[in-house]
Amino acid sequence: WISYSSYKNSLWSELRCTVSLLVYITAVTFLLAFLPGIPPHYDFKPLRVAGPKPLVGKLAPKCILDKAEILIEGQFVGPESLFLEGNVLYTGVESSEVVKVEDKGDGADVKFLGSTGVPCAFELKNIHRGIIAFDLKTGTTEPYLTGPVQTFADDLDIAKDGTVYYSILSDTPEADMLKQVLHPNGKLMKYDPKTKEITVLLNNISFANGVQLSDNEDFVLVNESPYGRTMRYYLKGPKAGTSDIFVDGLPGLPDNIRPNGRGGYYIALFSGRMPLVDWVGRYRILHRIVGRMQWILSKVVTFVKTNIVGGPFMDILDAAITHFGPLGIGWSDKATIVEVDGNGNILAVLRAKEKNMIAVTQITVGDKFSYIGSYSENKIWKIKTTDLRNY
Repeated sequence: WISYSSYKNSLWSELRCTVSLLVYITAVTFLLAFLPGIPPHYDFKPLRVAGPKPLVGKLAPKCILDKAEILIEGQFVGPESLFLEGNVLYTGVESSEVVKVEDKGDGADVKFLGSTGVPCAFELKNIHRGIIAFDLKTGTTEPYLTGPVQTFADDLDIAKDGTVYYSILSDTPEADMLKQVLHPNGKLMKYDPKTKEITVLLNNISFANGVQLSDNEDFVLVNESPYGRTMRYYLKGPKAGTSDIFVDGLPGLPDNIRPNGRGGYYIALFSGRMPLVDWVGRYRILHRIVGRMQWILSKVVTFVKTNIVGGPFMDILDAAITHFGPLGIGWSDKATIVEVDGNGNILAVLRAKEKNMIAVTQITVGDKFSYIGSYSENKIWKIKTTDLRNY
């Protein structure tokens, strides 16, 4: 039996420990919030990000992507962006190579054309080297657009007159997801190959991602991944030189955006939404606390990896801290593609319920078949274009 006095002493001991812990947490939080001089030195500003639209009614997910089949599997990893010419696909993969995939109907022929240096979008960009030109016949590469500001080029589209519109994920080496949410510095750029002039069209974009011109090239779209939205910059007409939100409230983080073949667009979502972004983004003080906490944790993990112990677990931990692990990125095990019309109205949310299809980054529409890529998978999927539109 335990005496009343012993029980009382034990209870008070637990209470003192709890109070002490709360005091320590409060003190650390206060220091993170108000102590001057702690990196990162961002100009933290409140954010107003629309939450995901409710997936009900006409926006209820349609499991159309379950009709997709695997075109090719296991020969490469990371076919993030796909360029289609007839029944032939070209893509850049994780191994730094450009790959030609010919759809033979009952299978596919694969040919590795040459190395570029880790292209993540085909047309081509290299996250470390800017934009490069790749000759599909000879397999040779040459610099096309380089320089410090081009370091994190992400995606691009080319106008009929040769003008290149492209996104810069970040203008600094620290292109982590957290910084891009708390202090966005991505850009939408324009390059005139005739005059060699580079123009910044939009600044302070959060994780500037997929880029797509409209059919008549009167505006250009760029995806703002962490905010779950697509921005529109007007190139012609009375609104030329201005921008607005084309579509927001997407049920995930958008990667590439491509034409749907009927006046609208398909937006591939590589992940679910980050649940705490909307909440944290409203308050400058929370920006500062989370940003400083990430910086401190990152330094601790780097020290441990360098001086004590490394290995796969520490790499995973480092990546989680760098790429928004502290706020719980909403990775989804269901592929999602959103179709919108030419005015940014959501037409349908297409999803794979049964298929093992995740982290999709682009769908490229063809006359008979459409093709789906992923930045992390070792597959390319194909689906009948009629099935894609039959919902």
